[in-house]
Amino acid sequence: MTTLTDYRSTRVIAQSQTGYFYFYMALACMAVAFLGFAPTYWLPLAKRSFSASPVVHCHGLLFFAWSLYFAFQSWLAASGKITRHRAIGMIGVSLATAMTIFGFLVSVHSMQRAAAAGMAGPGPHNAPSRSGLPRYAGRRVPREAGTTVVTGDS
Repeated sequence: MTTLTDYRSTRVIAQSQTGYFYFYMALACMAVAFLGFAPTYWLPLAKRSFSASPVVHCHGLLFFAWSLYFAFQSWLAASGKITRHRAIGMIGVSLATAMTIFGFLVSVHSMQRAAAAGMAGPGPHNAPSRSGLPRYAGRRVPREAGTTVVTGDS
């Protein structure tokens, strides 16, 4: 009778079987982001039929770079290259800071375009309206003096 003996610890076996789970999930998130923006950004950009300001292009580049960075960082951790993973971690802080700035700039640009088209004021055309966050939180949001709109399960 032959007996197979595995000298690896249970933790090592579990790590080898699940080590790349987060990397695969990062790839899935990256694929969803790319495919989700393909019809409205990537394909028109490839056909040279997408026209937008440079702020929108920088926003798209930064947010897609975040997806790439997320996948790369999870691969480094999964493959055991923790020292390198930590060394380039500060790039994520810089990238997140730039994403915050350009996210705000794109919001302002969107509101300026909406105002120029005659759609000023809160509405679906400007994401950072004063009612956006509380509406999703399910709270009462005053729209105008003397009126209150119930926006959730209150």
